Parts: sequence; C-alpha cells; structure tokens
Amino acid sequence: MDFNLSKELQMARQLFHDFAVKEVEPWAEETDELHRFPWEAVRKMQKYGFMGIPFPKEIGGQGCDTLTYILAVEEIAKYAAQRLLFSQLIRRSRQTRFILTEQMSKRKNFFAL
Repeated sequence: MDFNLSKELQMARQLFHDFAVKEVEPWAEETDELHRFPWEAVRKMQKYGFMGIPFPKEIGGQGCDTLTYILAVEEIAKYAAQRLLFSQLIRRSRQTRFILTEQMSKRKNFFAL
C-alpha cells in the first residue's frame, strides 16, 4: 500500500502551507499576546474557500475529500499560535456537516415517500 500523497494532494498541502506562512504566522504571536481573535485570517480563509473544503460543490463547498481538509487543518495549526483560529476551522466544519447531514436525510426521506 502506498501512503505517499498524490501530486494533487502535495500541491494542496503546499497551498495551505503558503497561506499559513503568509497570512497566519506574521500575526499569530501578537494575537496570542493581546488575546485578540484573528478575524482577518478567518475572512481570508473564507475568501479562499478553506471553510468549505469538505463540502459538496452543490451547496457552495469545494468538493474536496477528508484528507485534503486534514492537510489544511494540519498546515494552519502549525502556525496558528492562537488555537481559536484552528478551532474555528474545525467547529465550522462540524456545524455545517451536521446541518448538511440533517438536510440530506430529510431530502432522502422526502423522495422515499
């Protein structure tokens, strides 16, 4: 079994790494010291579609797999001194996944009638 990342996943990891170095690392220590939530970074993550990585394109997500999402979380967590940013990415994903699951369940039940 080959556990190496595909070329596509390696490119995605590099994209997430570059984002973290450019957009997260420069202010991470300062926001920790000031106990300030980094809304600017969250807005940029939203702008680049990071919040929608694990969700289907039909509902506005990126349509990526779970491994791509894990790579994004891993790379951002390396540089996010403030764990709130890291937790924001995970929390939004969980909430949206719950809502999506509920809606898809209702839709399936509707068509089953």
